[in-house]
Amino acid sequence: MAHHRPHLVLLPSLGIGHLMPLLGLATRLAAKGFTISLVLASHQISVAQHRLLSSGLDIRILELDLKLELNTNSNTNPNVLASLVAQSQTILRSPFENLLHRMFDDGGLDGLPPPLCIITDFFLGWTVEFAAKFGVPRINIECCPPHAMNLVESLWTILPRNLERSDSGRYIVPGQGNNLTLLSASEMTSGMVEADASHPKHLFFKTLLAINQKGSWATILNTFQELESDHIDQFQSRCAGPVRAVGPLLPLPGARRLSDCPELEWLDGRPAGSVVYVSFGSENSITCAEMNELALGLESSMKPFLWVLRPPTDAGSDALGELLPQGLRARTEHRGQIVMGWTDQLAVLSHPAIGAFLTHCGWNSLLEGISCGVPFICWPINAEQPFNAKFIEEEAKCGLRIWKGASRDEIRRVIKSVLDDEDEAGKAVRRNAIRWKEMAEGAVCEGGSSAKNLDSLVADILALQRRKEKPIALG
Repeated sequence: MAHHRPHLVLLPSLGIGHLMPLLGLATRLAAKGFTISLVLASHQISVAQHRLLSSGLDIRILELDLKLELNTNSNTNPNVLASLVAQSQTILRSPFENLLHRMFDDGGLDGLPPPLCIITDFFLGWTVEFAAKFGVPRINIECCPPHAMNLVESLWTILPRNLERSDSGRYIVPGQGNNLTLLSASEMTSGMVEADASHPKHLFFKTLLAINQKGSWATILNTFQELESDHIDQFQSRCAGPVRAVGPLLPLPGARRLSDCPELEWLDGRPAGSVVYVSFGSENSITCAEMNELALGLESSMKPFLWVLRPPTDAGSDALGELLPQGLRARTEHRGQIVMGWTDQLAVLSHPAIGAFLTHCGWNSLLEGISCGVPFICWPINAEQPFNAKFIEEEAKCGLRIWKGASRDEIRRVIKSVLDDEDEAGKAVRRNAIRWKEMAEGAVCEGGSSAKNLDSLVADILALQRRKEKPIALG
């Protein structure tokens, strides 16, 4: 029997963090009646299967035959993202092009019609060329938020050394719409302040951003209008095609599995809003010295904590527990839970016992926390994370920052500030966290801003079936 459902191809770059929003997008588009071909590397498949297992949607995982030059096991390689991004520019090209040839040949692939378009993440600007070759549009999905990408563009294209400085010595960043943005050197990505026109990231982003903005038929943002309205408008001003904010792109409620992870049982015995959840994501970690200060700060805060522990950046994974301060486990066993490697983060954040999320400020983690109404303790590490931390503290006002090199005393102070009932700063961030949760829920509900944007995106894509001879002009 002929396959009549419209077909879309989704391709993330190689990082696990870049996979997550595409999984959320895949479920939403499949729920709208599309067949989704999700094209993945081998190390991404188990993560995708875990998220999609009970969705019951028409999402097909296609594995690319890749030869990665890196062990991508996140339990033994704390910082693999930079290498994965670099490899995404090269090793994905030929296997993906071969797959597209099979899809567009007579008969297609597994009885599927050729895809109406391809949706790829922003690091994969080269897919604009492939889309043109096969006569379909390329849609760009941004895995980073618009507030951060606006800064990335200004800073990596103009370069901080060419910016004016305020009286306090901070950099005045242009091109941020209605927002006067001042940044200190400590709020920028490592190496950005010293970069000149020969810096690889300057050359990379200057080319990539131009391709994405001018060559993409449309752009999808994993955020919602109420959270970043001005930043979305500024982002749109740089793009030729329409920009659709459809987030938060988290698992659909019906697709979420009841988790049986032991951490939830441990949390059941804790008072509401009392526990600090600590995680630096799947592709980031901190140093041994920072781990030591964090451990002692958690201990001296006297607050219950759940810590997902990963190997530090300057040590291996052998005897990971021995890197903690001597006697810490014994001293905190009545109120501390340490998990090696991984837990079901969304399930943990959804638990009423969680009162704060100490995070590296990756955007996936922040959206999960926002959607669960959990205030943040921000400990940014790299990439756009310093910009995200600044946004959470200064604009969303639902978290406080810990600055690089913070002592155990500073860590304790911030933890207690966020969690203590009598702390005024903590009261404010807790109120704002609940407010953003309500807005996020409203955005994805029927009639909400993200739901409407998704419907517009779907209508635009379906119109391609009626005008296959060329992409339609979007408004």
